[in-house]
Amino acid sequence: MNPLKVLPARMRQRSRSTEEIVMPIEQVIRAIDILSAAGWALRGWEGLIVQQSGVEERPSEFQRELGISQKYNEQQEDFVRRSALLCRTSIMEAYNTWSIRPESKGAQMWFYLQAEAPEEE
Repeated sequence: MNPLKVLPARMRQRSRSTEEIVMPIEQVIRAIDILSAAGWALRGWEGLIVQQSGVEERPSEFQRELGISQKYNEQQEDFVRRSALLCRTSIMEAYNTWSIRPESKGAQMWFYLQAEAPEEE
């Protein structure tokens, strides 16, 4: 299942992509909350800088493969919660780092989320 389909229709329409979750900071944090509440584990994210002209850049410093996996004997709910916290925290750190740079003037930072569907029982 596509994680974008887990989000409410109004949020899906705000995504920069019709196939993936690509949203600005406020919406992507909300998307993390919605996905984790639905049992989805977050696997990583990628920052996307959108200039006023519409040009998109994908700086390597703003790409995070979280490398997170479920620990032995860790409950799925705990893993999902832990992955959401790590994703949320690292996104906020990246956004704060980027937003104080002079080149951020007039640009926007968007985030592509990588998520894994809950296992069906």
